[in-house]
Amino acid sequence: MDPYLRTPDVMDCRDPATGELLGEVPRMSEDEVVAAIHRARFLQPRWAALPSEKRRVVLQGVLDRVLATQDELCRIAAHDSGETMLDAMVHEIIPVGRALSALLERARPSVLPWRQSAAPRGRHSLPGILGFFTPGYLPLRNLLVPIAPALLSGSAVVVKVSDRVAWSAMQFAELVRDVLSEHGHPRELVQLVTGTVESGEALASAGPDRITFVGTAETSRSVAAAASASLTPVSYGIEVCHPIIVSQSDDPDHAVQPAMRRIFAAAGQLHGGAPIVYVHRANYDRFLRRASALISRLELGSPLSTSIDCGPLITAGRIDPLERLLDDAVSKGASLRVGGQRRDDLGPTYFAPTLLSGVDASMLVTQERLLGPVMAVCPYEYLDQLPGPPPGPSRVAKEIERAMRAVPLYPAREPTFAFLESAARAAYGRNVRTRASALASVTRHGLADLRARALEAIR
Repeated sequence: MDPYLRTPDVMDCRDPATGELLGEVPRMSEDEVVAAIHRARFLQPRWAALPSEKRRVVLQGVLDRVLATQDELCRIAAHDSGETMLDAMVHEIIPVGRALSALLERARPSVLPWRQSAAPRGRHSLPGILGFFTPGYLPLRNLLVPIAPALLSGSAVVVKVSDRVAWSAMQFAELVRDVLSEHGHPRELVQLVTGTVESGEALASAGPDRITFVGTAETSRSVAAAASASLTPVSYGIEVCHPIIVSQSDDPDHAVQPAMRRIFAAAGQLHGGAPIVYVHRANYDRFLRRASALISRLELGSPLSTSIDCGPLITAGRIDPLERLLDDAVSKGASLRVGGQRRDDLGPTYFAPTLLSGVDASMLVTQERLLGPVMAVCPYEYLDQLPGPPPGPSRVAKEIERAMRAVPLYPAREPTFAFLESAARAAYGRNVRTRASALASVTRHGLADLRARALEAIR
């Protein structure tokens, strides 16, 4: 075989902001993927035979480690994915803390049933070897949230991580493996598969007991085809970008901040891309005035800063498709109110936060994934003009969520990051119930002052 055509056995992982080499990640061969499944198959029965309390202690150790090193974890995620420090805190640390603490609360011995049901359990509820496919964003959240319940149930996990965030995912996996080792358990209960599509197909066909896939519909087809060879059941989480709807009864000034949080987090590259904002005509002009004032003040720069609103796109290859969508929209009557251009002065992967108004269904931005920091606003008169049913109201579950909704995140400020960092420790540390009063105190007293200062800063 021609050596120039041979696939290299390592991938270079680079910082999207600076282009600097972060490290090298191996491209695993099919034999290496099969060996990982065999190792997991050998170790899993002993792990499943342990008392559930011992597995729970490991998960508590993982949560403690996340909370103790949350600032460092945010920096690792920012280096690799381009999400800002504030994005990492809001979309990575806090959801991981919430998920792990809820899981541990449900698994406490005092709430476990006295005996297991005698009814036979289906294949999906039995512990075994679980294969996970994670998308190319939120590397900490998309790794820890699915594998935590699997480990608690007695399963071993083999995770295929996206090559776009493989460098950070390997470090986050080492966090879990270190905690396993400290408690006397094999590190190989959690293993990573790195590489491109071929590595993922090798995992799907290697015979794990079941597979969970999160990603695009295109990639899911290759996973399904590979898994069919061994009749491995697959559950899918296909990325769908649900629109944001501001109805006639909504306050447009209050709706701008949540919309910006959905769109400008990680420069519009989460959960399938930046959603289209549909605003009722009665609120349309007022919404645009408020959005224009805020978006024009967003800071673009290094994601490692706690006062930056938008970081880079994860690859420079996403800028040309973004410009094509914007050019198409403008040629069909849309207006660029803010931004709309690349920022080569900052680096090859930066694109200015953009506000696009007058969008309609004839434009490509409503038909293709909008992977970039672009708020595209479309006016509407009646709900039946929308492309689908409006989403249901979101549930406000915990005090930390109330605090997050009350604190304006844009433009970003360092005190906001510090507040959320301390609130996460108070909410999700050990003895969650006894420490809930600490978070409630922060919410009642500290939040009022922080909110006043944040509002003053953005006026």
